[in-house]
Amino acid sequence: RRARRREREQGARRTAEQSPVRSTPSIEPTSGRFRVVGDGTVIDTRTGLQWASQDNGSSIDWAGAVRHAANLSLGGHSDWRLPTQAELWSLYLAGQASGAGYHPDCVWFSPIGATVMPPREIRFSCSWMWASEAQGERAAYVDFHGNGTRGMTRKSDSFATRALPVRTAR
Repeated sequence: RRARRREREQGARRTAEQSPVRSTPSIEPTSGRFRVVGDGTVIDTRTGLQWASQDNGSSIDWAGAVRHAANLSLGGHSDWRLPTQAELWSLYLAGQASGAGYHPDCVWFSPIGATVMPPREIRFSCSWMWASEAQGERAAYVDFHGNGTRGMTRKSDSFATRALPVRTAR
């Protein structure tokens, strides 16, 4: 079993290393809706939301995502939070409309050639983003892979889930 797992990991690593699409996507604007501020943030001119320009970069459970957002100091602001599912979904729709898809840095994604669909100005390291809504032991997420999905999963899940902080720009 260990040998098979090691082979899969090495194969995924080789595929990821050979794939030129894992690089950072070009920063071509998605129809002017998103403005790169230059301080690690991006402003959505349609919604008035200010986003971190990249997610937290590694797998995280929901409680960790909430803490990450609440403790973030970025762009001279410290009032960051997890976005609602609807706020995240607006990013998916913007990315899909502009054809902004790219391959994330998730090693497990690379072998299957999966793409994520956020706006080009925001860098995702994987496809699942935590949302702020929670009910009991479950919390909301948006999956930016392919056709996109919204749903609820266990708060303790951390495989490939990320935190993308947001704040209301003033």
